[in-house]
Formats: sequence, structure tokens, C-alpha cells
Amino acid sequence: MKTVKRLIILILITIFVSFLDFSPRINAETGDTIYLSAAEYGYPPFSLEVNGQADGFSVQLLKAVAVEMGIQLEFKLDYWSIIKQELIDGELDVLPLVGYTEDRDLVLDFTVPYIVMRGNIFVRDNDDSIQSTEDLFGKEILVLSGDNSEEYARSIGLDTELTATATYSEAFNLLSDGSYDAVLAQGLVGEKIIFDEAIKNVSPVYILDNNGISRIKLNLEGYEQKFCFAVTDGNAELLSILNEGLSIVSTNGTYDTLYTEWFPFLINDTPSMEKMFGIIITIIVPLIILVLLTAIYTVRREVKNQTEHIIKSSTSNQIILAAFEKKFNSEEEQYAYFLEETIRISESHDAIMFSMDQNHQIKVHVVHFELIEMDCEKVKLGEFIASSSFFAKMEMKNAQWVFNDFGNDLNHGENQPECLKSIKNSAILTYINQNQEMLVTLVANKEKAYTKDDMTQLSILIAGFVGMIERANYVKQIEHLSYHDSLTGLHNRRYLEEQMILLNKPENHPISIIVADVNGLKKINDSFGHSKGDILLKKTSELIKKHSKGDDIIARWGGDEYVVILPNSTEKQVTQFIKDITTQMKKESIENTPISIAFGYHSKVDTNHSLADSFKIAEKRMYEVKGRMNRSKLLN
Repeated sequence: MKTVKRLIILILITIFVSFLDFSPRINAETGDTIYLSAAEYGYPPFSLEVNGQADGFSVQLLKAVAVEMGIQLEFKLDYWSIIKQELIDGELDVLPLVGYTEDRDLVLDFTVPYIVMRGNIFVRDNDDSIQSTEDLFGKEILVLSGDNSEEYARSIGLDTELTATATYSEAFNLLSDGSYDAVLAQGLVGEKIIFDEAIKNVSPVYILDNNGISRIKLNLEGYEQKFCFAVTDGNAELLSILNEGLSIVSTNGTYDTLYTEWFPFLINDTPSMEKMFGIIITIIVPLIILVLLTAIYTVRREVKNQTEHIIKSSTSNQIILAAFEKKFNSEEEQYAYFLEETIRISESHDAIMFSMDQNHQIKVHVVHFELIEMDCEKVKLGEFIASSSFFAKMEMKNAQWVFNDFGNDLNHGENQPECLKSIKNSAILTYINQNQEMLVTLVANKEKAYTKDDMTQLSILIAGFVGMIERANYVKQIEHLSYHDSLTGLHNRRYLEEQMILLNKPENHPISIIVADVNGLKKINDSFGHSKGDILLKKTSELIKKHSKGDDIIARWGGDEYVVILPNSTEKQVTQFIKDITTQMKKESIENTPISIAFGYHSKVDTNHSLADSFKIAEKRMYEVKGRMNRSKLLN
């Protein structure tokens, strides 16, 4: 009787499971896969609700990537803590806005970052009791539930002080009402909410820097948000599609268009003085505006008067002067000007060179400026001008740039040596990024000493160069990922498909192609976790690379499959290549599980057939070998 009951239960379970649909959602009209996504409430300008629909910079960026890559998305709106868990559980396929952390990387996969922001402390205007992170202890602090702000706060020891809200809008209104002492939030998001909610009594914490010379925002060290798209852990195919799409929208102008639309007040990193003062007019009282405009007019007039005295052989002087004098009709024209001039400087025989010693001291080498370099080095070594009253080095740290004004407080005098005058009349501006890598240095020289207003102009100029350099680095990183597998560093499927066409030429024949499939990857993942599976894939990559020639092309085709193209290789050479790898892999293992790879190959001697045809033959042979290996394993 018990046996009959068990049989009935088993039949019912089988019938129930047969009706479940585990496949992705499909568009009934086109047959295409629909990827499920979601946006969170109240995280402007990145993610927000507009007329019941998901909107914001990150949402629009993901939609633009989907259009470029020909995939379909379906969005919903919900709270962050809910949609984050749904992505982890696989109920969603992708989220447009996820801050990268090491903990999240264990359960999700991330694209390359598309924007980086810093965190700030927000308080009521009449509260000056919080001037550092230490002052947060013992206070009542608001964070967004499940957000980087909560993770950061707990990482520095804040626990009992924290209250997590469902949205940032709720948090800022509670702070404004006096119910709590502070909100931890990404600076741009906080200021956007303050503006949208018309909150008049809340602002970020500012501190005095450089002995009270400048007033800067208190940036929270360690609370840096690298915003990415995130997919379910292990969804390598969708991750590759999104990275490729980011590369495309970053180079075709779509990213810039969206950035301008959602961050109009952040666009002006280059010295468009008219636009800069247009922004200032909206936030500073008319009297201060008048003073600033007068000062700028005076600086411009002085620079114009000194034009004829600038050293003609210094390319950097020419570019700085042109930046002061030139009028631009648009931001595009201004950007193009600085880009062209930067290239011209880098190609000039009168170029600026830099070096950094083991103590991270920067040395500037410029034609015609050897005296300045010598003087600066002597001061650093303490061999020259011991009194600070005669030599001043001012470091004004604002945002990420570091600005050095050598000799700003010196006055010309008949008794001063020429080396002092040479320092005073020189401006050296250096940008150092967060990784302590020097990106750019501008050096200029004129007959009269540089004033503080001059140096302000120069600092704006260098900000333009830095913006272009950082953007170029991000584009280069995205372009690299569009042709490479992020796990193994090998080329990806997109690159290999292009090479199959390009390499089908007589000079590359005989040419061979190998298709390799790693056995047991799923078993390793299920038994020991995906991190061990990743190690298996990396070891396989190293084995193949170790035995390849310089002109061989190795790619991770997807999942556990690799493809190798071997130009000018005979069938005999290919079989030896496979034999060498097979011999080596017998010595390797993961968690006491031997590495096993199934190989298939095909060699062709002319261009009558394509490499795509050879690939199909090699893949078919690989599956035949894999089948024999599996049958042999079962028999054993």
C-alpha cells in the first residue's frame, strides 16, 4: 500500500513540474528573449519614477545599450532592498544602477563602471556638531536600506546609530524636520533631492582646508560608489552583451547626450568662463558676483597686456594664452579645441616630460626650464631657501586635483637672486588621481609673477585636460572589455568571429582551428562553488596560452568552451599541440578533481572554404570526443 501511495505522489509531482515554465520570457510576436529589469524609487537623477514609469540617467543608459545590442527589456518599479534581492535570486535579469562592492561581487556580476561618485554627510544648516566621521557616533543617522551608504556606515562601526529608510526622499525630509541628525548619501543624489523637494535647511558638511584658505566638501573616505549594470551571478552571456553595448554608446555620442541631459550642471570642466559665471549667478548674492566679474575682467586685461612678453618657444604658454583669449560658440567647439591642442603639445619637439622617484616626488623636465627644475629640486632636498617666508609651496586640494604655486608670496627686489625670480614667474600645475598616478602637468613662464587669479584660470584649464584624459581612459577600458573575456583575459567571441574573416587569406594557410570544451565545470560549480569553477577556467586558459605560438589567437567562446586559431599550422602540428596540453593537464587538478578537456580540430589548406566551416567541423569532432570520454567514464 505504501508503495502505491509513493508512486501516486511521484506521478503527481511529475505532472506538476511538467507545467512549470523555467525558460526566459519570450516576445510572442518576435520570438526574442525579454530581459527583466527594475528601477528603484527616489534615487535621482539615476533612478526615479516619472508618471508611473522607470526613468533616470541609469535607466535611459541601459535602454540605449539594449537598443544598440538588439535586446528587449521590461522594467518595473520597486524599493531597492526588494529588487536587489530579486536580482540575487534570479527573478530579475539585470539592474541599471548597482554600486560595486566586494561583498556584492560574490553574488552578482558587474559591468565596467559607467560613473564614479563620492559620499557626503548631510546635516541641517544650523548644526555644526558634525565635522568628521568621528562626530557621527552617538548621533541618529539615516541611510538608504541596503544601499552602499548603509554598508559603509556599518563598516566604520556605526550600528545602533543607524536608521534605514525605503527612499532617500523620506530620509532627507525626516532630517529637515529635525527628527534625525544626519543623512549619509552620495553627494550628487543628496543635492538633487534637496533641490527637487525644495528643502531649504539641509546641506552637505563643508570643512576648511589649507589653513583655512579654501572651503571644501567633506568626502567620506571609503564611500566611493562605482555605478555599474549588474546581472545575476554567472550570466556571462548577458554581461558580455552589456559591456559591448556600453562600449558602443560611449563612442557614438549617446552617453554624452544622456550625461548632458541628466547632469547639465557637471558638464563644464573646461574653462568656459561665461558659462561658469552663469552657474555662479544662480547661487551667489549679486554683490559677490559683481566683485568676481570685476576680478576676472582685470585678470583678462592683464594677461592680454602681457601677451607680447610670453616666450614664443613654449608651446604650453601659447595654449594657455589662447585659452584666455579664445571665444567658443559651443561646448563641442571648446572640447575639440582642447583636444587638438593637447595632441599638439604631446607631439611637439618642445614637449613637457615628467618623472617620479621612489618617494613619489614629481620632477618636471621642460626645454628652456632647466633652471626651474633645478631650483625646485633643491628646495625639496632642503638645500635651498630654508625660510618659508622666502619660498612658499601652496597645495590647494579641491576634488581630485593638486595645484602647486611655486613662489606665490614672493616680491621682486633688486637683491633677490635670479633663481628666485625664475620660480616666482613660473606656474607648475600637477594633477594626481586617487591612485597617486600623475596624469598631466602644465608648466608656463612669463616675465611678471603669476597672481592668484592667474593661477585660478590655469587650474580651470588643467581641469579640462584632466577630464579628457579620464574619459579617454574609461573609453579605452570599455573598448578592451568589448573584445576580451573579463574572467580569463582572453579574446571573446566577438573578436574571434572578426578574425575568422580577416585570417582567411592565402598567406595564413595551412590554417587550423581547435575547439576545446572543459569537462566537469558544472560539477565543480555545484560541489565547490563558482569561485572554484573560475579557477578551473583560468587554469585551462593558462594551459592553452603556455603551449601556443605568438600569432595564435585564443578566445573563450562562452561558458566552458575555448577556440584556438593557429595560422600556418599543419594537422601534424595541431595534434602535437593538443598532445602537449593533454600531457600537462594530467598534472593539474581542482579540489582533487583532475582537469579534463575534450578537443576537436580541423585544418584547411586553401581559401575555398571559410574558417566558420572549419569551426563547425572542429566543434562536431569535439562533441564526438566528449561523448566517448563520458561513456568511458561511465564504464569505469
